[in-house]
Amino acid sequence: MKIKFLKSASLILILSVVTSMTACGGGKGNTKIDTTRSQLYVGNYDGGVGTVWLDSFTRYFEEKYKDISFESGKVGVQIVPDNDRKYGGNTLQTTISNLQADVIFGEDIVYYNYINGLTMDITDLVDGSWTWQVADAEGNPVTLTSAYDEGTGNTILQKMNVSERDYYSADGKFYGVPYYYGNVTITYNEEIFDETGAFFKRGKSSKDFTGNNWEEIFGDKEDALSLGVDKKEGTADDGLPATYDDFFLLCQYLKDQGSVNGKKIMPLVTCGTYDGYLLDFAETMLADAEGAEEFNLNLTGKGTAKTLGTLDGNGNFIKDTNPTDITESNMSELQRQKGRYDVLDFAYKLGNSLTIDGKASTYFEENSMSLSGYSNIVAQNLFINGNSNYAYAMLLDGNWWESEATATFNKQGENAKLAYNFKTLPIPKSSEDYVWEGRTYVSTQSNSVLINNNISENETRKNLAKLFVYEFHTNEQMATFNGITGILRPYNYTIDKNSDIWKGMSPYSQSLYTLYVEDEDTTLLFGQTKLSISNSKYELDDWSFVSRVGNNTYANPIKNFYQNKSLTAADYFNGLKTAQK
Repeated sequence: MKIKFLKSASLILILSVVTSMTACGGGKGNTKIDTTRSQLYVGNYDGGVGTVWLDSFTRYFEEKYKDISFESGKVGVQIVPDNDRKYGGNTLQTTISNLQADVIFGEDIVYYNYINGLTMDITDLVDGSWTWQVADAEGNPVTLTSAYDEGTGNTILQKMNVSERDYYSADGKFYGVPYYYGNVTITYNEEIFDETGAFFKRGKSSKDFTGNNWEEIFGDKEDALSLGVDKKEGTADDGLPATYDDFFLLCQYLKDQGSVNGKKIMPLVTCGTYDGYLLDFAETMLADAEGAEEFNLNLTGKGTAKTLGTLDGNGNFIKDTNPTDITESNMSELQRQKGRYDVLDFAYKLGNSLTIDGKASTYFEENSMSLSGYSNIVAQNLFINGNSNYAYAMLLDGNWWESEATATFNKQGENAKLAYNFKTLPIPKSSEDYVWEGRTYVSTQSNSVLINNNISENETRKNLAKLFVYEFHTNEQMATFNGITGILRPYNYTIDKNSDIWKGMSPYSQSLYTLYVEDEDTTLLFGQTKLSISNSKYELDDWSFVSRVGNNTYANPIKNFYQNKSLTAADYFNGLKTAQK
């Protein structure tokens, strides 16, 4: 089974598109209500995605509908935004019914907690059957519809990532739609790689390392580079590590051999304050290690597992002779997936900063792995600017980090992020045996666009909310959101490479779009599961790497190996199934 983005198109209103962006934005606190226009109240979780995109979309929406009468005696629409942290987490579930917000862009929420009366049924909007009869300023009738998008010809449902569509369909009905696609991976500084000659040369890998032949293996972009994971020339992973061992040799090279402007190189920095980033990264690696079909068993609880096995006394993985049929009753068998052991072995080496010959080194900024260590903002600042001692080659963070670091970039001037040649690092494979099998990413972020059910009896606000959500999912506005934030939408959409949107995107955000959206060998999965509705233990974070070793329970392998040097990958792996009993 290959879960891919659907080929898309765009929705269209039977109404001409106006692209001028001249109306006002801002937060609720400084918005004066214009009684001559209809109002729509929008709540936005003020986190890593930021608020600039909402200001832009507000201007677009207000301008486009400035001459439409949505209710008697009024012409046009006024968006009243409220950017606040209350639109996320457990707080939202308990307060949503009392909130003024009509449309909510929520983060860190479980969608299925909102479908029983808290949010509006928007199936008609999603499947394209929604219509609304309004009038222009002269009283002439105007029909609005979600039937299709002028950019591509498809409904929201047709454009939605298949994995997310399956999750959001509650017995065929939709009470919200996915917002953005977020996972934790590694970003690298291409300039540091080039200046230190940290790209693998053509035909070279960790297997060719003899202990000191660095110049034979690594070079800069002027050299003929290795073909990376995909084994294709001229793609995003040229010169980058194809295997886990390649990655650790790269770290070793950067740490021991590299320097930039008189500074030593620290291979990695991450956020220690929020240790969940490390777990999310391990889950991203697990998805790629297992591939879409096998990993998806963890989300559906049904299918045939073909990668199960056990460890022998020497820690070698022995694959089962026969595949195993999986149902919800025997899902614990999935803890024996080979990809889990491969990722645990990677996590063990990373947590202990081991060289490929098993010697201890230091790959992470000191204290950045500790719980009381650096925040995401501190880690991002170190990656961008370095410090007096080190330049930082790679950042382990969410793919939203660049948007989150806007304030750090802005201290250096307008559009400063465009000057940095940051790129997303394609995930390497456990060994050459799995090069090339495509790449799989899993979104570990639970975020949704919702319409508050407390406006269901107000026809104007209800339909304005649907119109707003509809417009947010046109190809034009998905591309605009991606361009402003650098963050991907979980839909099939396109960005014109000749457009101002593309030209205004940073090298990092361009690399994300190219690898995640355009690359036909990339599969995107959604990490939430319907299984958790009846049994919360199947939430990905509570399922993927929970292990019991002796009297200790572990759940975050990279952090656990960093903190406990005596813990082995074999111990952790054998404890996975034990923890499920």
